[in-house]
Amino acid sequence: MTDRVLKELSLEGLTYIAREPLPGQFDQRADSAVKSIQLIGGGKELQVFWSELLILEGQLAETAVEKIRKYHINTVEYRVKDMEATLFLNEMKKVSKIRIFDYF
Repeated sequence: MTDRVLKELSLEGLTYIAREPLPGQFDQRADSAVKSIQLIGGGKELQVFWSELLILEGQLAETAVEKIRKYHINTVEYRVKDMEATLFLNEMKKVSKIRIFDYF
């Protein structure tokens, strides 16, 4: 797998963990990528999304996979990425009602 570029990866039958930053969470990797692309002449209206996929090899018990998942996905910063979902940019812009606390 190291000498070729993957255009499509079938996850069927594989044990994997996928994570992505929570919506609204600052994503330093994506921010750095946007700034780098803009430095070399990229557009101003640019968005970069980042996610991570861990493919676990070998026979692992479900309890072991769950321990790895809990260790790898800090629920304050990340969520499990749905690998079947299509990315719609409009979904990223929807904001629910924001609660305002006076005298906090």
